[in-house]
Amino acid sequence: MKTITFALLTLSICVVGFGQIRFEKGFFINNQNQKTECFIKNIDGVNNPTSFKYKLTESAEAIKAEMKEVKEFVIYNAVKFVRANVDIDTSSSSLKELSTVRSPLWAHKQLFLKLLIEGKASLFYYSDARTERFFYSINDSVIKQLVCKEYLYESDRTALNEYYKQQLINDLKCSKTNFGEASSLTYEKKDLEKFFYRYNQCADTTYLRNTPTKQHSNKLHVLFFAGIEYSSLSIGNDAASYLNFDFGGKLNGRLGVGIEYTLPFNKNKWGIVIESNYQSFKGEKQIYDNPHYSRYASIEFKSIDFGIGLKHYFFLSQSRIFIDAFFNSIHGKCISFKLETGSSATSKYQLDADKFKIRPYGSLGAGFEYKRFYTEVRYNFTANIFDRRPSYFSEYKKLSLVLGYKLF
Repeated sequence: MKTITFALLTLSICVVGFGQIRFEKGFFINNQNQKTECFIKNIDGVNNPTSFKYKLTESAEAIKAEMKEVKEFVIYNAVKFVRANVDIDTSSSSLKELSTVRSPLWAHKQLFLKLLIEGKASLFYYSDARTERFFYSINDSVIKQLVCKEYLYESDRTALNEYYKQQLINDLKCSKTNFGEASSLTYEKKDLEKFFYRYNQCADTTYLRNTPTKQHSNKLHVLFFAGIEYSSLSIGNDAASYLNFDFGGKLNGRLGVGIEYTLPFNKNKWGIVIESNYQSFKGEKQIYDNPHYSRYASIEFKSIDFGIGLKHYFFLSQSRIFIDAFFNSIHGKCISFKLETGSSATSKYQLDADKFKIRPYGSLGAGFEYKRFYTEVRYNFTANIFDRRPSYFSEYKKLSLVLGYKLF
């Protein structure tokens, strides 16, 4: 099992190294207004970049472009970033670091702003490890921040400076936008995008949303999977060594269903998965300690495991490779359980279902997906099936190979 675990971890590392390098068609414009068609490394993450890498051809060496050299860059049908010198509020949003001043703490910075809506009124977005800010400009004028700041007053109460609502009321006036609508807007991407889109349609009847198409979306998938698993089990008792048995390894079937939610960032590379799967084990063991004394054990159980995990994808041309990690047996359900032990010198002893409960355990997996079909190898770390019986202990391990299908 140790060899298998090492091989699986090695495969995962290789997958990460291979899958991370993805360059997509795009272009950038330098300080001399020269446009360069190229392949840009996917940087559509949570935070705004300060630089990016590109290739002039798919097989060429990667070149790093710094923000000071580039006015804007675009990955076709995905994202556009514009360099801008802006005043940005650097106030912390952490409750422990909130200031007692209502006004923003301004700093002048050069940033790559992500374009969300482009038109007569353009909407931009910026985020880093500490802040999340929205910016706007009218008719390509100076880009200004939409102000929203949380602050402390009376030492232990919080308040919100929502000046961005007044900015929108003052600067984005049109028959399809009104005071009531602007005053109810939240400082969130979805709300602000809708407001700017409606304003641009009102201000220009020929307006078409020419912002890069978003390729990521938060989708829900229903999973069905089946396969085989190699499982091994050994049991013991702290107070009675004659109850120590190793049942060895067995091949069993595996069957399950699940739900996968694709997270709405980083181009569909991350997903949260909830699974339930049927598992079983049956084994018998007889040990002859000497010609006059023997002991035996038989065990059989069936249960349904529940698990929650995080999955990460690496895109190929028409398929995907993935790795995942799970936390299993969250409120697992026992269908049946029976452990019977005995010896040539003693009577039989039996444990029933109320003594069976699998202690939570982890697992790692790696797989390949093509269209709606996928296959995966998953290793489950050691679990104890006697979580309700402190005197007993066990080592239950599994290595699974599954074939699956995504319904949606």
